[in-house]
Amino acid sequence: MKIAVIGLTTTETPTSTAARNVQGLAFGDGAQAIKRYLPGARAAADFVIVVAHAGAVCDSSSGGGYVAVCHGEIIDLARQLDSGAVDLIVAGHTHLRVNTVVHGIPIIEAQSSARSIGIVDFVRVGGRREVRTQLVTPYADQVMADTALTAALGRQQQAVRNIVVARLKVPLKREGDEYGLGRLIADAQRAAGRADVAIMNNGGIRTDLPEGVITWGQAYQVQPFQNRILRLTVKGDVLLAALEQCVAGRDHLPDCHVAGVEVWFDASKAPGQRVTRTRLATGKDIDKGATYTLVVSDFMATGGSGFKMLVGAPKEDLDVLDIDALTRYLGVLRSPVDAPNDVRFHRTDR
Repeated sequence: MKIAVIGLTTTETPTSTAARNVQGLAFGDGAQAIKRYLPGARAAADFVIVVAHAGAVCDSSSGGGYVAVCHGEIIDLARQLDSGAVDLIVAGHTHLRVNTVVHGIPIIEAQSSARSIGIVDFVRVGGRREVRTQLVTPYADQVMADTALTAALGRQQQAVRNIVVARLKVPLKREGDEYGLGRLIADAQRAAGRADVAIMNNGGIRTDLPEGVITWGQAYQVQPFQNRILRLTVKGDVLLAALEQCVAGRDHLPDCHVAGVEVWFDASKAPGQRVTRTRLATGKDIDKGATYTLVVSDFMATGGSGFKMLVGAPKEDLDVLDIDALTRYLGVLRSPVDAPNDVRFHRTDR
């Protein structure tokens, strides 16, 4: 049998990935896109499948059957298609169990990390076509490991993961208004870019580090996104707006870490009006009309984490990944490394 596959990605893609990944691409109505390619796919194949990085959420009472009450992007899309327009939609993005039918179209989505596996049987009996779907939980005692493959992969992974990059004096945990690990990463990025200021968004710091020997694999768990480090040239008013974004959250806690600057803020004021004072490493305040260099990730430079004020700023790609900036910086610090403990965000309304 011949099977045609139509690929589709969520309309959230431009805001959930670095801008470089979607440069030159347009994101429109998914159902209309499928309809545009459907006649050619039907003419070329026995079955047509949509493989979508877009998903759904279903209630817990579905039991994996077709009685689930589901909602989400892929459900809305299927409702816009004609009944049975495609033979199957394989969904994703939400990392949840989905096994339902919308407008005669089976939709299946397996959980992330192989917690469940989607299995689909395509059946043709005479002129009748049938698609049968199921979600299977792969319990460990029911799966035979490929020991040779596991060993080969393990050797390759360990060769990289076990490279020692530092020895820490104390554990570095993501606790409190600010924390040493965040300051350390911001310092590393500022050093890599030789800039006036660096800003690191807290969402990009994914785990803690323990006391003692730290390997590359452990550092990678902290910064797994492989974001590129950029040096921007910005006016003081833009830099102040970026610092305002750091303290704009509802929980009144800084949502980023900085290097090269101290910030005083009043959390009782409206977002965007909270920064009351700044002091650069030179001892001077930020001048709205002056020009400064700012190091951030390419994710932030293209508006990620709400830093829209940085979009369009003149930039230089330093050809350094965030994890490389961190590991190189750790390598030049005196061992055992003790993260900086100076306060860089001062809340004045307490």
